[in-house]
Amino acid sequence: MEFGFRAVTEEYPPDQLIEQIIVAENAGFDFITASDHFHPWFHVNAQAPQAWIVLAAAASITKKVELGTGVTSPFSRYHPAIVAQSFATLQCLAGERIFLTVGTGEAMNEIPLGLPWFSYKKRAQQLREAIEIIKRLWNEEFVTFEGEFFTLKNANLYTKSKIPPKLYLAASGPKSARTAGKITDGIYTFPASKEHYLEKLFPAFEEGVKESGKSVEVVDKGIEFLISYDPDYDKALKQIAHWRSTLLTHVLESEEHDPRILQAEGEKIPIEELTKRWLICTNIEDCLPKLEEYIKLGFTRIEIHSRTADQKAFAKNFTQNLEYLKE
Repeated sequence: MEFGFRAVTEEYPPDQLIEQIIVAENAGFDFITASDHFHPWFHVNAQAPQAWIVLAAAASITKKVELGTGVTSPFSRYHPAIVAQSFATLQCLAGERIFLTVGTGEAMNEIPLGLPWFSYKKRAQQLREAIEIIKRLWNEEFVTFEGEFFTLKNANLYTKSKIPPKLYLAASGPKSARTAGKITDGIYTFPASKEHYLEKLFPAFEEGVKESGKSVEVVDKGIEFLISYDPDYDKALKQIAHWRSTLLTHVLESEEHDPRILQAEGEKIPIEELTKRWLICTNIEDCLPKLEEYIKLGFTRIEIHSRTADQKAFAKNFTQNLEYLKE
């Protein structure tokens, strides 16, 4: 059982993220996840530092915590071979503590660069090709690849470690969950109902694992756990108001890429709707029952995405309550 701390690039500049990462490692978190965006989900008081650079800086000043992204789209604004090269380099810098989480992307990160925004089906196909390229470059020499979307001609990574980074796939539906089980080291998912995990997501994931020939025991089930903490409930709720843009209907399929518009549209949603995804805490111990539920469901990696007035103090206090959960 591992617990992670999310370095929220949408909300903090790189120097503050590094400070938080240092505190999180010292507090006992097992891994750090950095969100990987070009544009953030909102406009006011937003940030968007380059996640890989933050991770490289973190790799140089941490000793044991795992470091990775959540989520990188490895086929549009990034060529999959460059993703493979970058994370192979990070793996060397960090002493084999790197993981890469990939997904089908968001319009806010691709359209601003003049890139096309394809259907989910086509993006899923591109993602599968990208994953194959990344894995082959990490494990083989002078790779030639002829795909529908990408081509390699004797491509070789001259700098890579003996052990490649762990590779996870973000999935919220059964099709992508099955793919995660079949071709990656684990699934990374998001808040949903207990029934969704047990009846749809996990069966599909485990089916994919079996197809790969791996054992279910050797793959990870990860989840992003959303917490907003303040001793005052109303403050805890209001401080995540800008995240309402993530609740917009079909936002992951939409071509909307302007954070100003995303935020304005999100403000039309009642703030109380956020409580369907976020746990509002006035006491850090309030989150323990939900964590216990996730563990009983079978999750092996729980990433804490917190919103609070003092992230460093929260990280220190949070881990004091976790030891018995790992037993």
